[in-house]
Amino acid sequence: MEYDYRNNLVREVRDDNPFNWNRWQYDSAGRLLAQDGSLPGQEQWHWDAAGNPLEGAGEKIAHNRVTQLNGIRWRYDIHGRTVEKDNGQTRWHYRYDGEHRLTEVISQPRDRNRPQTQVSFRYDPLGRRISKTRRQMLGGQPAGKPVTTRFVWEGFRLLQEVHGDVPLTYVYSDQDSYDPLARIDGVDAPEIFWFHCQPNGTPERMTDIEGQVRWEGVNSAWGKLLRESETQVSGYSQNLRMQGQYLDRETGLHYNLFRYYDPDCGRFTQQDPIGLAGGINLYQYAPNALGWVDPWGLSRCNTGKKPGPQLPGGIAETFDKSVYKNRQL
Repeated sequence: MEYDYRNNLVREVRDDNPFNWNRWQYDSAGRLLAQDGSLPGQEQWHWDAAGNPLEGAGEKIAHNRVTQLNGIRWRYDIHGRTVEKDNGQTRWHYRYDGEHRLTEVISQPRDRNRPQTQVSFRYDPLGRRISKTRRQMLGGQPAGKPVTTRFVWEGFRLLQEVHGDVPLTYVYSDQDSYDPLARIDGVDAPEIFWFHCQPNGTPERMTDIEGQVRWEGVNSAWGKLLRESETQVSGYSQNLRMQGQYLDRETGLHYNLFRYYDPDCGRFTQQDPIGLAGGINLYQYAPNALGWVDPWGLSRCNTGKKPGPQLPGGIAETFDKSVYKNRQL
């Protein structure tokens, strides 16, 4: 790997099978401009002065609310929350509670032979998501039984996701890290899988105790899972994304603790709860997702630092001044 003088990753050569390489270019603000390589391939980005992604040079974005990008359209409510997304094949409707937490997503496929999906979310008093329930409808009738996934937390790190009575337990690289190390499936006869991650902590491979690859994924520069292959990983998908993020396959969004992240535009679906103190763009994840992480969805930090209790530096201030200020941490 090669880095420039600003500590931006500019070149990566992998001797894996198959051999692959990537190069990246940035502007003076550290924003990603171009990607070239074997996986995932070529891509370019355009930005305005506030860090909003543009379809092309010269486009104007009002109130930092991106309404179209790469064939996808978004719509917002008066609070600046994303309430609708449409990629031409499926339309998603988002609903929120009084604390701006996403509580329900309804997906409506254009193809009437595909079921409509409703996903609802529940949170604990600290704002951590504790369950999601998926229901499907086809022709106005229920299609199958509701499926609920429960989540258990260790502080603000995801400790377990529980499917029925089977827990998937996550182990991290150290006590202050959000970089996943292993997943333990089950209790009585547990299976152990090891994570192999990119420099920003995004999993790209899982192996079993014998070193055999059981899951492998190709990620975009903004954390979207472009494609994956798996070999009987105990019947449960690998859903961890960038540090602190969990992929909801029903919606395509990444749950990022206090907000949701949309990898199709590399931004959050809600504004930063700290308000104006969050900077000029309250939807921005980071200048780039290769060298920055935001495990709480509140404040980014460089991947060279551990995003533990003391990091990112603005997190404590965020809790002091934001809507979360009255909660006991």
